[in-house]
Amino acid sequence: GNLVVIKHQDNLVSSYAHQKKILVKKGEKVKKGQVIGLVGKTGNVSKPQLYFSIKKGKKSLNPESLITKKLKIKNL
Repeated sequence: GNLVVIKHQDNLVSSYAHQKKILVKKGEKVKKGQVIGLVGKTGNVSKPQLYFSIKKGKKSLNPESLITKKLKIKNL
């Protein structure tokens, strides 16, 4: 599905896929809390879904260790 990759400081990269609409442009700087896209249904799925990952270099990280607030996901 549609993918957004965000480069952060300290060599961190976050990825967000399966979006029905991307709301940012390539090269755009995004701010904390900014909406970057709308969750969608891509592929052969029955419900909207989001793929999310965080990497440092090539190593995948557990996002729980980096996220300080609980995320709220709304069904649109």
